[in-house]
Order: sequence, then C-alpha cells, then structure tokens
Amino acid sequence: MHQAIRIGLCVLGLFFTSFCSWFFLVPDEGLAATILLGCVAASVIFFITKNKKVESEIDNTTVILLYILSFFIPLAGFIVGAIYASKDEEHYKHVGKNCLIFSVTNIILGFIMLAIILDIPL
Repeated sequence: MHQAIRIGLCVLGLFFTSFCSWFFLVPDEGLAATILLGCVAASVIFFITKNKKVESEIDNTTVILLYILSFFIPLAGFIVGAIYASKDEEHYKHVGKNCLIFSVTNIILGFIMLAIILDIPL
C-alpha cells in the first residue's frame, strides 16, 4: 500500500474516532478519552496496513473499501473476512484477516464508548 494512503487512513481513523467519541461523550470527562480512542484507532490502522511484500491480486481500492465496510458493518466484515481467510492464496488470507480485525475493532470500540456513555466503570 502506498505510504501516503496509509498515513491518510491513520489520520482519518484518528479524527473520525475522536470526533465520534467526543460527540457521544460528556464534554467534561471526554477529552482524554477521545484522544486515547483516536490514537488506538490510528495505531491499529497503521499496523494493519503495513506492507507484507505480498503481491496483491485484489485491487487496492477494493481492499480499502472492504476494510471500510468491515469497520462500519461488522457482520459484513465477518462474512467477507471468513470467505477470504479460508482461501489458499496468501494475499486473500491477509485481506480476510484484516477484515476480521477491523470488525472486531469496531465492536470493541463500540463497547468502550457505550461503557463511557453509560458511565459504567471499565
């Protein structure tokens, strides 16, 4: 993946997660949590999108769209991830594994945000 696209996805993940968590959190206690969640999202995106020197037969645009789909619709991410992870080719397994990771990341962040919104101790 091109380095500029990778950095752009990290910045997008940082700002989007920070904005969403700030929007849903109480502003009195939410600034540190929003920055922390944004950094976690950016770190996950940064490490997932690292080049593995695997020739991809899937178009990069398609891969990015699959990752976005997996993050925003976790059920679809689980289905696509399971299909691709079960294939024999290494590049398909890599994309499938990342789709599964994005789906699980969304669910975990959702539970964290829900716990913060409902003021449940973590």
